[in-house]
Amino acid sequence: MLLGFDQDLFFFINHDMSNGVLDSIALFLRNRFTWIPLYVLAGVVIAVKWRWQGVAIILMAALTAVLTDYTSSGIIKPMVERLRPCNDPTVPAQVNLLLDKCGAGYSFPSSHAANHFGLALFFSWLWGRRFRWLSPVLITWALLIGVSQVYVGVHYPFDIFGGAVVGAAISLLTWLLLKRIILPRIRHDIS
Repeated sequence: MLLGFDQDLFFFINHDMSNGVLDSIALFLRNRFTWIPLYVLAGVVIAVKWRWQGVAIILMAALTAVLTDYTSSGIIKPMVERLRPCNDPTVPAQVNLLLDKCGAGYSFPSSHAANHFGLALFFSWLWGRRFRWLSPVLITWALLIGVSQVYVGVHYPFDIFGGAVVGAAISLLTWLLLKRIILPRIRHDIS
């Protein structure tokens, strides 16, 4: 029943919502040349504004991205072995694939979703109380990137949800490590 709902939701997003404007937006959002410069710029701003604490924050954010990617791609995907919708022979040939190729490997969980939700939640936990507008913006950003994966035909919606859960768990661990162990030592060393 859940897998049927997942496929129905996939076809609604991938097929029924399909139009030229959303095609362009989805391809733009999932393109690494869109979000890598944004993350680099954010890293530079953090390093300049918060100096050594900023460097620690950037390193923990990078660790978050590495761990979410490794956990999703290196551990969970090989265990679950769920085929991508564009590679799944049980799914009707109606997948609207907007990319040149489907992609190798398995589908669950989405590494894009794990990485972006991991970073969004890491920074939300870090600065969400101080900058109240930041959390909704970051989570919306991660959600849009995740949905774009479904829209272009390479992931099911549950893959995005699974990636979001992986990202949330790992970002919570890295944020707690930063908050409770690393930043107190840096503050002590600097003062």
